[in-house]
Amino acid sequence: MNTHEALSSAAAARPSGLDALAHRLALPAGRDGEHLDLATTRLAAFGLRGVRASLRSLLSDPAALSAVASRSYRHGNGFLKIVLHRSQGLSLRLHVQDGSAEENVHDHRWTFASTVLTGALDHDLFHDVAAGRGLRFDEWRYVRDAHSAQKHALGPAWVERHSRHFVSAGQSYWLGASHLHRIRWSSPGTSTLVATWAAERADNRLLSSTEVVPATAIEQLSANALAASLERYLITTAPAGRAR
Repeated sequence: MNTHEALSSAAAARPSGLDALAHRLALPAGRDGEHLDLATTRLAAFGLRGVRASLRSLLSDPAALSAVASRSYRHGNGFLKIVLHRSQGLSLRLHVQDGSAEENVHDHRWTFASTVLTGALDHDLFHDVAAGRGLRFDEWRYVRDAHSAQKHALGPAWVERHSRHFVSAGQSYWLGASHLHRIRWSSPGTSTLVATWAAERADNRLLSSTEVVPATAIEQLSANALAASLERYLITTAPAGRAR
């Protein structure tokens, strides 16, 4: 093998696109805030341009499109959850707001980072307080696996909002598991790229307004429905003067 062939072979073996991003987002066992800050910066740098390139590639690969569709669905909180990549505990997801959002307060089983690709959102953070103080919600335990979701009523919960952040396109943040928060999509068509790391527990909390049962039904996406959604997303996010 000559030098040119060796370089070509190395370039072909080098991960690109989402695979390369996933490699760059891997966290060490003793991760801390600085590691998560760096990972969040790398996620933001990939941004809308990287997502659009990845979606065009996905649409040209029927097998890959079917695989992504099999793990993607319409979320009860009013957005499409499109799992673009999953490997070694890391998941890369495109969230696209496409309907009215339930906007419940919740935490997660895993630490995650998010960058806003289009639009904007309000990000509220909450903490638990003694009964009778703050805001009262009904608490539910939420358990999700690859094929179904279940919720179990736990009774009342009392929380206070301790901060609110307005996050617009190009901005990003990360949040540890078990931190209560609420997302409010501030404009139609808002989309985010989200990285989640390995689950740290088996379930998470949902806090909903009294007498409102959280929507947890999973509406799986077919490959055709996913393709139509991705084509629509590419059109609506295309730079001026480009078809998609």
